[in-house]
Amino acid sequence: MANPAIRYSTMAGLGVALSKWADQAEFLNPTKDDGSALLPFGIKGGVLAALIAFGASKFVLKGKNKQNAVAVGVGALIPQAINVATKAMEPANKQIANGNTAAMGYKMRSLPAPSQSARSFVNAARALDNVA
Repeated sequence: MANPAIRYSTMAGLGVALSKWADQAEFLNPTKDDGSALLPFGIKGGVLAALIAFGASKFVLKGKNKQNAVAVGVGALIPQAINVATKAMEPANKQIANGNTAAMGYKMRSLPAPSQSARSFVNAARALDNVA
């Protein structure tokens, strides 16, 4: 664990595991009486775990422990970022899978008809080929 790269990647991996556990923990995912989520914006327990790790690194820990807590916090945000990106792309992915390329802003266009200048160039090139 003396190598910082190994230490940070290990701590980030622990953060990912912490986030997965926190997403399932009931006390980090409070709900209202009607069953809807109490946390705003669809925040899950993994985000709370990351915030706790960042808060501990800022106000409680010192030295290498502070750096380790930041790495755990970053790792805890990784599954949340993946979920957000996946949900953001779902509508476009479904439309593209159905053959709707306009979902990504693509417009199907046919090639323009050749212009008279292009025909003249081709005819001139053929004439030069016949001379040689």
